[in-house]
Amino acid sequence: MAQLIQPNHNGQLGDSNLIEYPRGLESKQELVGGLIEFIRLDDGSMLIFNEEGQLRGMHYNQRATKLLWDYHRASVNIVRNLSGDVIHLNPQEAVIFDKE
Repeated sequence: MAQLIQPNHNGQLGDSNLIEYPRGLESKQELVGGLIEFIRLDDGSMLIFNEEGQLRGMHYNQRATKLLWDYHRASVNIVRNLSGDVIHLNPQEAVIFDKE
């Protein structure tokens, strides 16, 4: 099952909830609140997030940002913080995403 990782609110870490795999572009866009961007992590899983989250002033998502920094070697060379709701797909779901 996929995870929906919610952003920080009032200085507290956001929740992380299991969700059914969101099929189709529209369902993913609805969950993240706009246009999607994705990054495949080194373990084969994937983060899907709003590509304009920071520009639109969405709350910082510390939990998802830590996943990015911990499991994406290329992030060592970039400073990126994720904002808003983020979908975390396991490796099997990432393969489904690739085929959609």
